[in-house]
Amino acid sequence: ATGNLGDGSVMHQHRDSFGLVADGADEVRAAVRRCLREGADTIKINIGGDLVPISKLSEERDDMLPAYSEAEVRAAVEEAHMRQKRQR
Repeated sequence: ATGNLGDGSVMHQHRDSFGLVADGADEVRAAVRRCLREGADTIKINIGGDLVPISKLSEERDDMLPAYSEAEVRAAVEEAHMRQKRQR
C-alpha cells in the first residue's frame, strides 16, 4: 500500500523497491496477476503497516496499523487461490 513497507518511492526520483505497491482491491488483484504471470509460486503480502508510538495506542489496538483493508487482502488471496498458488 502507498506509504508502507516496500514503498520506497519518492516523487522527485525513481527508486526501485523490493515489492509492488497496490492500492485498492482492483490494483491488488492486478498486482497478483502480474506476479503470477512472471512466474511467482507464492504471493506474499505485507498486511502490517507502520509502527505507532505507544502513546497513541488504546488498549484494543496493536502497535501496528494495517497497510491493507480486509477487502484488499481478500482480493490477493482469491486471485492466488483461483490459480492454485500459495498465499502467505
